[in-house]
Amino acid sequence: MAVALQSLRVYEAQFLQITSAEEMACLYNDYVSGIWRGETGWSAFQGWLADYWRPEVMRPPGPPTAVCIHGGGGRGLSWYEGRDIVLGFVSGASGGYRVPVGAMLPGRFTIH
Repeated sequence: MAVALQSLRVYEAQFLQITSAEEMACLYNDYVSGIWRGETGWSAFQGWLADYWRPEVMRPPGPPTAVCIHGGGGRGLSWYEGRDIVLGFVSGASGGYRVPVGAMLPGRFTIH
């Protein structure tokens, strides 16, 4: 478990802002994994991401840039990268996340 927590601290330092779909997928996987392990402290990230949910966002054509097999109630998420936006979709759900490239993460949230 110490290795996983050390990895999360690295993400806190490296991903202060979102620059790609791959980074968003990695961070989302860490979020879901942390919740499964019973870690607290993810509520700041959860609230930050929820602010980017848009019911009108449509999935673009083509394959996703990155995929999270966890999350979405076990349905997974697909992340697409545009020039200035990262889009995330829960399989089978209407709408999606619309995160601007450069969006700042909610500070250094602490994982316990």
